[in-house]
Amino acid sequence: MSKTIHKLQVGGFVKIIKIPSDLTDAAEIGTPKVFARALGKVFKIAGFDRYGYVELKVGKNDTIWIEPEFVVHAEKPRPRK
Repeated sequence: MSKTIHKLQVGGFVKIIKIPSDLTDAAEIGTPKVFARALGKVFKIAGFDRYGYVELKVGKNDTIWIEPEFVVHAEKPRPRK
């Protein structure tokens, strides 16, 4: 049985499958709530930081950086009717 491996790349899509257990809100900006709303949803990869974290625009004014092990490759979401 072969497993297809998708390389994460800018412009590709991922689904957030897990939230990091060590997530904090040190800056008191609602970070855990933003991650919780994004869980299970599909986002386009905006970039990567120098540590390999995936940059995702998860709202009009919300961007998160998440470790690659917390996302899986996903297909582009279909437009809502």
